[in-house]
Amino acid sequence: MTDPHAVDPHAVYRLLSDEHRRHLLSRLLEAEYATVEGLSRTLAAREEGTAPRAVSEGAIDRVGISLVHDHLPRLADHGLCEFDARSGDVVTTDAFEELRPQLEGALDIDGIADREPQSELTVLYSEPPEDRFLVEDA
Repeated sequence: MTDPHAVDPHAVYRLLSDEHRRHLLSRLLEAEYATVEGLSRTLAAREEGTAPRAVSEGAIDRVGISLVHDHLPRLADHGLCEFDARSGDVVTTDAFEELRPQLEGALDIDGIADREPQSELTVLYSEPPEDRFLVEDA
């Protein structure tokens, strides 16, 4: 007897065949919940090879359109995530775990995990900040 919620193996390879979708899936591996806005910013930064804070609004919009009109509905149709177009919420489902081994293998081959942009934000202090919540014994 087959599991009615199982993802068709042929569909898995079709889903993994698109590089942009593999990037999206790699982000969903890290968290069970995301938003279209957050995913768009992160994926646009990866495409441009820059920090998420430095991404142009045009790039974010372009990636967001492809997520909303192509990639997220396709993943939802295969039961891998739930996607609410009105709120922009994206939540992975239990079926997503079935895809994990193939996805991790594809990401290893692509080297996607190694291409994560590093943050450009650095903070230097001349002296450590004071902890205003620290209470000394009298």
